[in-house]
Amino acid sequence: MKKKIILIIVCIILIVACIVGAIIWVNTHRSLDSKKEILKEKIEKAEKVTGIQVFFEFGLEEEKINEIKEHIESNDSVMYTYRITKEDAFNNIKEKFKGHEDVINSYGVEIFPDSLIIYVERKAGTKKIKSFLEEIEGIDDIRIGEIHVELDEIKDRVDGMSEKEVDRLLKFLK
Repeated sequence: MKKKIILIIVCIILIVACIVGAIIWVNTHRSLDSKKEILKEKIEKAEKVTGIQVFFEFGLEEEKINEIKEHIESNDSVMYTYRITKEDAFNNIKEKFKGHEDVINSYGVEIFPDSLIIYVERKAGTKKIKSFLEEIEGIDDIRIGEIHVELDEIKDRVDGMSEKEVDRLLKFLK
């Protein structure tokens, strides 16, 4: 009889633990989803941003590219970054010049550098961020002002963002 009571108590404890775990999981995910909705609303009301594209040196190791990306994201003027691999660039060019894929394929993917699109608030000032970027080893070229983006482009990416990215953007769009 004692064993049955103990077994029942253990089962009740396990059921309660599962229910509590499910509630915590749902609230965690609901929290991120609600943050994403808030972010989308703030993006609709925000001003335009300036896009900066940095091109990495050819042959730069993936680990080094990720280190540079993290370093750039540590700058308070940076709202959001988006990586474009050389494969992405190659495929974008093939898409842009449909019908001429044979010519493009003859050059191959290796002629394209990896790059990073950096979104900064216009009021942050591009001179300050350019100075910061010029000090980073591994960056070959910086193009500022050639990429003016609407925040809708960022809004389209919100659903795929991590909580860290969402929190960072929410900080900028107070």
